[in-house]
Amino acid sequence: MAFWLFFVILFPKTHSYWWLDVFTQLPMIVFGSYVFVQAIKGRWQEIVPSNRALMIGVAVFLIQAVRVLISYNEVGIDTTTAGMIHGLIGLVELLIVVWLAWATVQLSGQSFMPIVRGAYAAFWTYFIMVLIPQFWVMIGRTETIGYVNGLAHLFERHWIGRDDFYQAGSYVTTQMRLNGFEPEAPFLAILIGVVFLPIFMMGVRQSLIIWRRPGVTNTLLLWVTLINAWLVLLAAKTTTGMLLVFVSVLLMLVTGLGMQRVTLLIIVVSGFGIGYGLYQFVPGVHEMFTRFLFAKHGTENRLGGTLGLLKTVMQHPLFGVGYGFESPYIVENVPSWSKANLEYQNVYAVYGYPILSGFLGWFARFGLVLVLPMLYVVVHRFKVAWQNQNSASWAYMYFVVLAIVTSMFTFSVFAWPIMMAWFMCLKSK
Repeated sequence: MAFWLFFVILFPKTHSYWWLDVFTQLPMIVFGSYVFVQAIKGRWQEIVPSNRALMIGVAVFLIQAVRVLISYNEVGIDTTTAGMIHGLIGLVELLIVVWLAWATVQLSGQSFMPIVRGAYAAFWTYFIMVLIPQFWVMIGRTETIGYVNGLAHLFERHWIGRDDFYQAGSYVTTQMRLNGFEPEAPFLAILIGVVFLPIFMMGVRQSLIIWRRPGVTNTLLLWVTLINAWLVLLAAKTTTGMLLVFVSVLLMLVTGLGMQRVTLLIIVVSGFGIGYGLYQFVPGVHEMFTRFLFAKHGTENRLGGTLGLLKTVMQHPLFGVGYGFESPYIVENVPSWSKANLEYQNVYAVYGYPILSGFLGWFARFGLVLVLPMLYVVVHRFKVAWQNQNSASWAYMYFVVLAIVTSMFTFSVFAWPIMMAWFMCLKSK
């Protein structure tokens, strides 16, 4: 199963919006079935949480249940919240999903290499079968539109109330930005940049043997995969992707070994030169960098939502406002100047204000009481990884840094790819 983990997390389509989104996605069915079958075979003792983990789970539920009741009393019946009963059910679902992600990795064996090889195989399959046809559409070609829209109909995840994102049949045919099967381009950037990229960075640094034996073919595979991942992040035309490329290159320059740094510098200088030339002489490239980096517009909701989240955290620092009850507090606290736009009036005011800063969202939902202990675990594991410095340790350290950087923007720590990457890096040796 270890080899196939990365394949399964590539399918995020939500099949019901009554339940928690991750509870109705394909990974829930596949991983749930796998764990169930393994438990029947007698491996159930391997997936029984420790007493400490059970106590933490109960504490999280009780603290959040009280906070949900308080928030429900404060905001009353609000269509932009999860609701009291639905919110508590969602919290239970969330705890089940976290356990299931851990149990799946727990049953998948100790070896890290099957997971790594699975990551490379999944990326190249996704790249060839999904991303290249989308890129062909993105540059204005029409030959693959039917194929792309067909895949989107089967596997693409959509946001409620954002039909304008998909009205031409899929996100890429409508917005002309790569998204894979994700609901929009920034989420593809998170998938590639936070889940896959740490594996590829570690592969280059550790000179892992992915292809049969050491040699030119293996080295080329490591570098070409890493470069292709960077190109996907840029092709997504999103600030998140560009930031991930910058931070990951910087990390590689700092942590790389010997000729790896020289090779990377050559790639960076060459890439910068080519990029500058394209920026100057190719209108489409010039427009992309101007729109998504140098002169980004339409940031009122992101900035206003971040300020609203920050104020919500300051008002409810210890216990947050409860899972599923963030929207009314964000709406109350966002500056009035950030509401004068169609996206807020037609989407956020109707369907709820999303959390546009994952890091602040953790504190707004769960409060210092729950978030600080989790951050302590992350930091402690980081110290252990720094001491070990094996392949899994480097993957974990790259993952943490890139995840924290990305969490300043839209970021769901409970998405299947993020949870699986976290547990895989912790479990594997």
